[in-house]
Amino acid sequence: MANQEGKIKVCVIGAGAAGLCAVRHLAANTTFEVTAYEQTNDIGGTWIYKEQVGLDDNGLPIHSSMYQNLRTNLPAKIMNFPDYITMEGQEPSCVSHQEVLNYLKDYAQHFDVHRYIELNTKVESVQFVSSDHSNQDKWSVQVRKLKTEEMELRYFDAIMVCNGHYFDPYVPTITGIESFPGLILHSHAYRKPDEFSGKTVLVLGAGSSGIDIGIDLSNQATRVYLSHNHDRLTSSLPSNMIQVAGIESIHETTFRLKDGTTVDAIDVFLLCTGYTFNFPFLDKNCGIKVDSNYVTPLYKHFINIEHPSMC
Repeated sequence: MANQEGKIKVCVIGAGAAGLCAVRHLAANTTFEVTAYEQTNDIGGTWIYKEQVGLDDNGLPIHSSMYQNLRTNLPAKIMNFPDYITMEGQEPSCVSHQEVLNYLKDYAQHFDVHRYIELNTKVESVQFVSSDHSNQDKWSVQVRKLKTEEMELRYFDAIMVCNGHYFDPYVPTITGIESFPGLILHSHAYRKPDEFSGKTVLVLGAGSSGIDIGIDLSNQATRVYLSHNHDRLTSSLPSNMIQVAGIESIHETTFRLKDGTTVDAIDVFLLCTGYTFNFPFLDKNCGIKVDSNYVTPLYKHFINIEHPSMC
């Protein structure tokens, strides 16, 4: 559904790193007319750090999972977009989240993408509209202006979904977890170690976040247990950070592990168990399904096979 100037109308959902990159390249091509929607009040997506957890100022779940002391696990030099190489990084070459956010904001300013982005605008639904006689796909997009509660319905020729994957925590089923009297939280709500001073913390999960947050916590917590089902980590860990087996069950402050041992007197249970892919705004007729955290049907993990004008 090209407009009167013959341009293809594209909707970009999200203004994090992927969304900004999409807008920059679409806007540079006169074939396209691009509009991006971002539900928060700023660009940067998951790289925005706020101490606030729970709900944001608009009453929506906090989107970012960023914590105070996070540094990238990749060197800065290979994190640049190829058309804007300004993030060089010094020693250590893995930079802070603030440096990445500054880079994204500089990128957006350099390519003047702000004028295509509507902030504080939540995409409520995306529906596929049957192709017309010209055999071109159409999409209806309903958005809500969060500051005024005004609803708008717009139509596009193509959709680019860039809503991120670090906002919907995965919480596994664990026998007896309801009996635990201490604090239970997911890494999505972790911000800084100071809040855990003098505590005994059990961290579940030894992926990138589990290890990094565990080390971060060890600077303030009395003891950190790192519970996981993998082979024992051979890398050096802080002296008060102890690897243990995966969790079998919980009874109050005692955690029974899969190797038959137990750990006791746990104050905080921190789940670093990853996230669930979630596209709550996509109608069923979009053709996208999420099963066991696999998104299908996608060509090259990218293009919607059912409707190739969505990616």
